[in-house]
Amino acid sequence: MPRPQQVKQRAALDAALVEFSRKPDDVGVLWQTPIAVRETAQEAHAYREILRTSVTPEGVALFLSYSEGYDFSTLPTRFAPGELRAEIAATNATPNGLVHKLATKLGADTEVTREEFFEQALLIATQYELTVAGTPAQVLDHLKERSRRRTVAAASCSARPLQRWQKSARWLNCW
Repeated sequence: MPRPQQVKQRAALDAALVEFSRKPDDVGVLWQTPIAVRETAQEAHAYREILRTSVTPEGVALFLSYSEGYDFSTLPTRFAPGELRAEIAATNATPNGLVHKLATKLGADTEVTREEFFEQALLIATQYELTVAGTPAQVLDHLKERSRRRTVAAASCSARPLQRWQKSARWLNCW
């Protein structure tokens, strides 16, 4: 979700909380955090694994074709993600979506098969690698640790003022 939309939603939530006599600082938001919670860690991880088989390669191709504006059913047997990204850009489709993420993850010049590409695309589209799985206590511990790391990162980002135009790795990790 784009940051301006998050800010707008948070402001609306804060207003509603105040209306119900709650303190906005006491309520957190889990932005785009896929979670699989079950009674046992084994059940939670088994549920998370369903994401790997939830969509067929043809379904992934259809999803990508819709979201990226490019016909992925025409992919060759082997190709490099960077070449595909350039071809997509040449057709005026979206070169900065999932294909860009895959080119970054796998390497723009790394040759992959169709099957490997669609498998990796499925992991990204289902947010498999971002999904937190475990018991309620395990998930809570994970989210607390993530919140702690973000607080430390935010503090280090605000340690010295940066201009929005700065493109350093430090700036990119802070915003």
